[in-house]
Amino acid sequence: MKAYVGVTDVDWYHQLSLIGDEVSQVNFWSPGGNRAFAALKQGEIFLFKTRARDGNEIVGGGVFDAFVFMRLAEAWELFGSQNGVRSLDEFRSRVQMYRRVGSPLPFDA
Repeated sequence: MKAYVGVTDVDWYHQLSLIGDEVSQVNFWSPGGNRAFAALKQGEIFLFKTRARDGNEIVGGGVFDAFVFMRLAEAWELFGSQNGVRSLDEFRSRVQMYRRVGSPLPFDA
């Protein structure tokens, strides 16, 4: 069985920590929106690690289900705060923060 370590935003982790035991699934999104995730197959282990500046530690994990391209609004509707943010506006801001300067948001509606 394979495992994948995804580097995550510490704020994403903290927001999900606030939800606690109520989290049954999360959306580990990517700001690029132009490349499919193919590192894992369904049922393999996905670990979440903070960036070096935020401690460089494994902070959680789960079982990978699927990769799907979707609009930000669709991801918000499906996952809500399980996107690791408190609102759709915060979601847009967080994605934009990690995109290259001047790059438009992918699939936004």
